[in-house]
Amino acid sequence: MNDLFEAWRSARPPYYDLKYKEILMKEFADYGARSKDIKAFETAYELYIYAFFVGLYNNEKKPISKKENSYGHKIEFWGNKAGKKFRKDFSILQKYIFVALVSKTDVDFLALEKGDISIDSVVSSLMETMEQYANGGMNLIREKFEDNESFFFTPTGFLNFILKSE
Repeated sequence: MNDLFEAWRSARPPYYDLKYKEILMKEFADYGARSKDIKAFETAYELYIYAFFVGLYNNEKKPISKKENSYGHKIEFWGNKAGKKFRKDFSILQKYIFVALVSKTDVDFLALEKGDISIDSVVSSLMETMEQYANGGMNLIREKFEDNESFFFTPTGFLNFILKSE
């Protein structure tokens, strides 16, 4: 299972649907979002992680119609503190996401162990599940944002949203 985890985290960066780029990635994660002082997430992949868990907790999966990957970080680099002086390492989230994906993805792990299916095909399935949950979460975030643009621009907006979505 360790080989599978390493293959998954070092695979290509995951995709999200292009339709969320302007309304979510630019509003909440991009430098200069709304103003220089307001930015909910330091990086786009942090918003992606948040959206994944929102989708997971709500069992909201959406296929991607037009793939986008503008942030370009492989999962293995998510949460490390390289180059960030006061940042705490949160790479443990990689393991939490992986465990969730293993439980939510239809994979015959016995066939993988026997060599009947490749690690690459399993990684592809795990990535697709992750992308669909993140896409579902971004859809829910977008709906809330369109309903109330100021909701997330409060000190506890993102926390309140994920707590109410469980």
